[in-house]
Amino acid sequence: CAYVARYVTKKITGDMAEEHYKGREPEYVVMSRRPGIGRGWLEKFVNDVYPHDYVVIRNGIKCKPPRYYDKIYDEWNSEEMHNIKTRRKFLALQSDEHEKSWERMEVKEAIQVLKAQKLIRPLEGEI
Repeated sequence: CAYVARYVTKKITGDMAEEHYKGREPEYVVMSRRPGIGRGWLEKFVNDVYPHDYVVIRNGIKCKPPRYYDKIYDEWNSEEMHNIKTRRKFLALQSDEHEKSWERMEVKEAIQVLKAQKLIRPLEGEI
């Protein structure tokens, strides 16, 4: 959806604009910004989000808080947000090391082989 949305909201400017729009109104984006749509939720649940540095979206799936929440939290507590970002970088580097280990690479290869086996199609003329 995000990929398509970027094209839908991409405004044509410069020399090509007049030919592209031919008198039509250029695209524009309307969104909740003052305050943003999630600000009230964050104000209510900030003490549940940032001590653990995740939000639960659906079906119990945990995700890093959105950048918008980080920006707001940084306004409220910049020192703690700096510590959180440092911790995130450290954990990302550790996970990169794990992802590049021989054991992990062997597991990834095995998964790819199994996926490829499912792609086998009948030869031409055997249909």
